[in-house]
Amino acid sequence: MKLTICPNSDTVLIKDWKYYYDLINIVSNNHLVSIIGLKKHNEYNNVIDLRGKTNIPELIEVIKKSHLIICNEGGVNHISSYYNIPCIVTQMLDTPYRCIKSNIINLYKPKISEVLKFIDLYNCILKRK
Repeated sequence: MKLTICPNSDTVLIKDWKYYYDLINIVSNNHLVSIIGLKKHNEYNNVIDLRGKTNIPELIEVIKKSHLIICNEGGVNHISSYYNIPCIVTQMLDTPYRCIKSNIINLYKPKISEVLKFIDLYNCILKRK
């Protein structure tokens, strides 16, 4: 499965889910993972690292070619919503944003195991298509 992960927000650090580094290291062993967003301090193995290398039209193309997006609340989940790409949104704010669309799953302060369950679910659905 082709996953695209945006592990950081561009403006509000409190939005950033603290388990992205661990999640990326786990899922990159079994899935094709692209990382988008701003270039930050973490380095990853077995991924396509596009952080800081895409403009908006290129970012949209990466999202459109993905099977599943995992990100904080922000522009990436709105783009995936517009193109009807399944998206897991990790919510960290005390007043979380709620997007009521069938392709968006909002998880409030999730554990890695919760996100991994949804990744497995989407992978099963994808294999049945």
